[in-house]
Amino acid sequence: MIRRIESDGTILIITQPAHAWLSGQIAERWGNANFPTPEPREALLLAAYCHDAGWAEWEAMPRVRSDGRPPNFTEMEVDDQLANWRRGIRIANSFNSYAAMLVALHATALLRGQLAAASDLPETRDKIEMFLAESAQLIERFTRELRHHPRYGSALPASPAPKDFVPLRMLQLWDLISLLLCGGLSEARHIENVPTHEALTKITLSPIGAEMCSLSPWPFGPDSFTAHVDGRRLTRATLESDDDFRAALAGAEWQALAFTFVRGG
Repeated sequence: MIRRIESDGTILIITQPAHAWLSGQIAERWGNANFPTPEPREALLLAAYCHDAGWAEWEAMPRVRSDGRPPNFTEMEVDDQLANWRRGIRIANSFNSYAAMLVALHATALLRGQLAAASDLPETRDKIEMFLAESAQLIERFTRELRHHPRYGSALPASPAPKDFVPLRMLQLWDLISLLLCGGLSEARHIENVPTHEALTKITLSPIGAEMCSLSPWPFGPDSFTAHVDGRRLTRATLESDDDFRAALAGAEWQALAFTFVRGG
């Protein structure tokens, strides 16, 4: 769940699966003479679209924070996060094992960063470390099973935690761009380590008004395009209970966002 506070004090709620839908739309257009297109394309696009599918169950019955505010995804209890990631990997695997491997790699990278920030929380560290051990076993199993696959055998990571694996980096890029837009992009953001055909580069994502942004250098095929995501607008910043939150969401007005991407200068 992404909690976006608007200028009028209302709160826009965008679910994690909806944010992933925006990631997939970005992925669909990625690639040109300077930036590689996603490969293996179908599985990588599937991973972009469904990498947060495991959050759908929680999003259907969300809970408020102890102070009554809707939680941002960065404020989730670790037990909920890990359950959502485990479920998400299983869902992806029901479609395609390569996509599931990418989701597992993506979760591993995110949780390694979270582990570093949880140095003073031994119980949290233990839970994350257990997940990372499980995930490493899954990734090893996926790579072993896919090693002789005619489509994916030549597109596998060299280790369970690769830093330079291009398919994973692409998934992380699309995820980050979508999160920045869904959260409300207010200033230019520089995104490092973006794969080109030759090396890695930096992309600048800049807001132009409320629902337009530019990227420079330009990583997409079309000269411009529009991607869509829906949220619900809450008029109250705090809720009295989980049931109150769920009822408020069910009755909240839909907000259709349309992000137009244009070439930067």
